[in-house]
Amino acid sequence: MARILIADDDELIAEIASEVLIDAGHACGWVTSAEAAWDCALRKRPDVLLLDQAMPGESGLTLLRRIRCSPQLYDLPVIMFTAMNGSEDEAQAIYAGAQDFLSKPFDPAW
Repeated sequence: MARILIADDDELIAEIASEVLIDAGHACGWVTSAEAAWDCALRKRPDVLLLDQAMPGESGLTLLRRIRCSPQLYDLPVIMFTAMNGSEDEAQAIYAGAQDFLSKPFDPAW
């Protein structure tokens, strides 16, 4: 069982993804902003962060860069979880330090 944090400003998508992960046996929670994700990750480090690339306020990419510079979180596995699906968006996420890139809409059977 992994502890997974989802950061996505679309509450419906975050809730659906959370339910899929909980049904798969993981502990999962979600927040709707990069700042809330940062606070949660510092308080109780998740095993994985699913991070929306484009959020209002601080973007997911900016948060990812902040995580990679953090002494506490630099090695936190991050999967970008976004509606952006161009190869340039994926390359930008991987270059910023994401381990993988998952496009929305997603297939729960994945």
